Amino acid sequence: PPCTEAIIKSGISRVVVGILDPNPLVAGKGIKALKEAGIEVVCGFFEETINVQLEYYLCYMLKKRPFVIWKTALSLDGKYAASDGSSRWITNPASRRQVHKLRAEVEVVLAGINSVSKDNAMLNVRGLRNVKQPLRVVLDPLLDISEDAMLVKSAQDYPAMIFYHQGEESKLQTLRDAGLKTQKISGHKDELDLYEVM
Repeated sequence: PPCTEAIIKSGISRVVVGILDPNPLVAGKGIKALKEAGIEVVCGFFEETINVQLEYYLCYMLKKRPFVIWKTALSLDGKYAASDGSSRWITNPASRRQVHKLRAEVEVVLAGINSVSKDNAMLNVRGLRNVKQPLRVVLDPLLDISEDAMLVKSAQDYPAMIFYHQGEESKLQTLRDAGLKTQKISGHKDELDLYEVM
């Protein structure tokens, strides 16, 4: 790697490595080259801290899937919402701002069709300037999303995708015409294969 060559040429005599890179394309080649050049290499420095800092990357490299953050809100009695549907929010403004900051840091925001339908959710980042909008993904096994949903109507402005396993071709075409990407995957009744989604 270029950084290894630069270290060897610089005359540095000792290198401290936090963790070994699990990427098979790298696989310790840089460390081996440093040692062969007579440079002392110490591995495993601040390993726990680095594992936390690199958790997204390490999850992808080691588990072959994206890092997933689960966001949920519960009332004091353990409910997602009032049973009669009367409560619009069970979170406060500060926690909702935090959700938008978190959305701005990730590549994808994923929700099930029930959340999208009940809340008419947009799943985009709001209240922050100059941020990259994440891909909005809806798990909708039976293609139940309303063509009038805000997520559908905003698909030209904010990228969106639907994973489904059965649905009418005419509805698929309507969604595609609105700007959504659609992906058929394995499923059973009203369930989708989450491993295939990832």
